[in-house]
Amino acid sequence: MRGDTFVIRTYGEAQDAGGKITARAYAETVVQCVPEYVDPADRPSLNAAADPAAKAANKTSGRRVNVVSFRWL
Repeated sequence: MRGDTFVIRTYGEAQDAGGKITARAYAETVVQCVPEYVDPADRPSLNAAADPAAKAANKTSGRRVNVVSFRWL
């Protein structure tokens, strides 16, 4: 099992009643998906989706995701 790192960029805007844009915001988040499950009771090599003995939280949520950084652009 390996980890992956992703950069997520987002954009949002607010409009007044007439549709005119009154504010804009941009943000960037770096997230890291790690091999460990949300509930550490299951070992990382376990296939939680296929194993009936896996913890419910791991079947529902899967692997942990860590926020490495966040910034407004």
